[in-house]
Amino acid sequence: MSNEQYMLQWIEDHFEEAQQDYLEIQQAIRGSVLCYNNRCVQGLAIPRIYSRGDAELMKQFVAGCFGIFNKVIDRYLADENYRNLFPFSPGLERLILLPAQYECRVPMARVDFFFNEETKSIKLCEINTDGTSAMNEDRILGGLLEKNRAYQSFAETKDCAAFELFNSWVEEFLSLYHEYSQSDALPTVAIVDFLEKATLNEFKQFALAFAERGVKAEIIDIRDIQYKDGCLLTPAGDKIDAVYRRAVTSDIMANYDDVQPFIEGALAGAACLVGGFRTQIIHNKALFGILHREETLDFLTPEEREFVLRHVPLTYPLLPDTIKKHSVLENKDFWLIKPYDSYGSRGVYAGLDCEREKWERLIQENTGDNYLMQEYCTPYRSQNIDFSDEQPKTRPFCNITGVFCYNERPYGIYSRLSKGNVISSQYDEKTVATMVCELPPVTA
Repeated sequence: MSNEQYMLQWIEDHFEEAQQDYLEIQQAIRGSVLCYNNRCVQGLAIPRIYSRGDAELMKQFVAGCFGIFNKVIDRYLADENYRNLFPFSPGLERLILLPAQYECRVPMARVDFFFNEETKSIKLCEINTDGTSAMNEDRILGGLLEKNRAYQSFAETKDCAAFELFNSWVEEFLSLYHEYSQSDALPTVAIVDFLEKATLNEFKQFALAFAERGVKAEIIDIRDIQYKDGCLLTPAGDKIDAVYRRAVTSDIMANYDDVQPFIEGALAGAACLVGGFRTQIIHNKALFGILHREETLDFLTPEEREFVLRHVPLTYPLLPDTIKKHSVLENKDFWLIKPYDSYGSRGVYAGLDCEREKWERLIQENTGDNYLMQEYCTPYRSQNIDFSDEQPKTRPFCNITGVFCYNERPYGIYSRLSKGNVISSQYDEKTVATMVCELPPVTA
């Protein structure tokens, strides 16, 4: 019996208790910081449990990703012709080409992928860089497992571990700052974003982690940053030594005129920018198609080329010639479409979820320079129960897995599920706690 089956069996044997646990957990969530921006995190009856072997496979996968990503970033910086493959404006390219302040190319990321627990196959979904979030979801949902008796019964004889995603980031952040400053001095840090879009309670948790390390960290709207006499300044006029950039690049470029002091400071190298704009090279979903092009495959090793072919879904611009060439209208179940540069899975549509008429309309509405078409990767389906259903029952849920990476090293696993074929907050996304356990065979 698998860990999933064990917990589902426990729920079947103790249905009322399990339902009560779920209701108490959801009530705790509603009273927590996981209700934000008009959204409240929705969970399921059982968490995701991965073996240490599976966690090691994920670790190897993200290491393979960063080995290739770093080569792509370096080629972009060095080769003007290669830069032309990417859909970046001259203004953004200027920011991407700023001199490196530390060796690491991607200080923070969450690499999202589809992991099949049976076959162990992995298909890349997307790479979130500077706007990477949901660490607070992992922290709080993991803590609420103490109320989940199905999990507690399962974990009694297992060596299970959660993830720590705040203090670990502070240490990696400081290592990058010390590399930049060539000193052991602690910086004054600005955590910046467009605050109406920010997960503010998560920022506060990071600010607390910085404070516990003796580092002053202030949460500031990026539009309120000042630049004067070669320094970036807080609204009160205090000098900023290092920036934890949570403002995603597309939002910065869309509000370019409103963030000019921040841009001027970045261009002048006035503070340590964690992360720099070169992260946009792998955040933008144009990367997926570019990885499959000969211009990229030519500078990869045979092992890296095989990695791309095995793990990166086929991706093309959503243009009339590619639509026709690949029969996107006729073979709708093979494709999904998504914007080149978005976050939160906004604007993602799977042909599998659409009737032919709706699919043709979506293709027509989104054909152009801002959208791509991508091979649909069938998510792994695990069994779970949604007690918010009118008649709760065990049913399959599609899974997407993310690995939080700090300084290009894995620190935690994030799990989302959905009844539908696209796992997104704009549909019916569920988020559950994730644990890694030693998993000897479970007996009935």
